[in-house]
Amino acid sequence: MNTFKTILTASLLFMVLGARAQKNYKGAEVYSNQSYKYGKMEMRMRMAKGSGILSTFFTYKNGSEVSGTFWEEIDIEVFGKNNATTFQSNIITNNPKKYSEQVHSPGYSMGDDYHTYVLEWTPAYIAWYIDGVLMRKTTGGQVTELTNTQSFRFNLWAANITSWVGTFDTGALPAYQFVNWIKYSTYTPGTGNNGTDFTLSWTDDFNTFNTSRWSKANWTFSENLTDFEPNNVVVKDGYLVLVISTASQTGFTGAVPVDNNVVAIEDDNEFNSGVKAFPNPFKDFISLNISESYTYKITDVLGNVVEQNNSQNSNIGTKLSSGIYMLELLIGNQKIYKKIIKE
Repeated sequence: MNTFKTILTASLLFMVLGARAQKNYKGAEVYSNQSYKYGKMEMRMRMAKGSGILSTFFTYKNGSEVSGTFWEEIDIEVFGKNNATTFQSNIITNNPKKYSEQVHSPGYSMGDDYHTYVLEWTPAYIAWYIDGVLMRKTTGGQVTELTNTQSFRFNLWAANITSWVGTFDTGALPAYQFVNWIKYSTYTPGTGNNGTDFTLSWTDDFNTFNTSRWSKANWTFSENLTDFEPNNVVVKDGYLVLVISTASQTGFTGAVPVDNNVVAIEDDNEFNSGVKAFPNPFKDFISLNISESYTYKITDVLGNVVEQNNSQNSNIGTKLSSGIYMLELLIGNQKIYKKIIKE
């Protein structure tokens, strides 16, 4: 494991508490007042772009930063570099700390639109999803070491470790992480909603900043090029906005980009009522059975558009090589994403 990975995680934000240093750049963090054990966390987010910048959601056992304490944490960290096309999943446990970083590419920029991020944490596994696509599932090992309640945290900051996140592009400032909503479901094996193991506990649509649920951070740490500034946490038009800025540009008064109502699909063959794509995986082509007018595009794992069409072509993917792709359908003002596989 590289040295920078062993010393830097989102959780190190708590290594220096209290008074903030007077840094030239300001970030933002929101943390839950209550801690939770197990469950399903779902959130709609649009991430920040810019080299050196990280947009995150993670869970954290409060007090893990105290010397000699057993650390517990689960991460989603979206890199702003390379047009925000990759993110890191991570589990951190033990003392000294153990890490299990993996880097993922969903096939598009996470800074161009809102996407639904899901983190499932149970005694048996931890799973990460984006728009219904399973990006990683880990069982055993570190999963069994996560035995305490953890707080929920969003933050937006810049790291000084260029080999990990790239050189901080100050020209990208101000940059923003937008959160439309978050849902938390408790882990209720065998008795969950719609036949799942999870029961919805609460939803926050961010119509206001709920001070009984959330607080704003006001600290920093040595690897962070920003101070966490409470003024860089703003609720506007039903969205939570996290800001990374210069010291003179704190706050947010602009227009919040509207969520285009992206629907994530998990079923292999059916998108929604009246919308089908089959077979998947496929050898020759995928057939679309859609009653409404639509457009589509297909991107590869690097986010490159490899096929698109504005006409009603019902058979797609004929010229693709074998591999994994992302199909995006636009039907009216609704976007639908589906992972497709050509054998």
